[in-house]
Amino acid sequence: MNTRLLIGNDKLATVTLTADEHWVRLAFYLTHEFTGGNLVQLAHGATVSVEGADELSLSYTRTNWESGVVSGSHYAFRTLRIPRQCLVVTEFLGRLRASDMDAVADTAAIAIAKLAGKELPSLPAEGWKVEADVLERRPTSAFPTNREEPATA
Repeated sequence: MNTRLLIGNDKLATVTLTADEHWVRLAFYLTHEFTGGNLVQLAHGATVSVEGADELSLSYTRTNWESGVVSGSHYAFRTLRIPRQCLVVTEFLGRLRASDMDAVADTAAIAIAKLAGKELPSLPAEGWKVEADVLERRPTSAFPTNREEPATA
């Protein structure tokens, strides 16, 4: 893919979806082009806490919830026709049921669309309220050349 089209790491997307007492908040920025390995990385000092709200989701680990982030990210990159990039998560919070995994995926997809300055069709799923923003951040380096997690500013 053409690296000239990569989204810079100087913007942080924050997206919150809420539906009654269930909610998810995800904040991340994009780094280097994804060529394999882990698509999602946690920033140093990231806040991660997703509370299960039903029997099945109580058994979920961070890996289960991150799979929703990966799924939504792949959907956004493919649908928007932009190069895949690694995500550096600074915040991932929520109170969710197992059936809310689509909301996690939608949150990631909406965040990527916001960073790309584009819109995705029909997101989020019905019944979810969306709050999304893109903030300036001070990147520590333009695009890391290795797969190590960049330190956050």
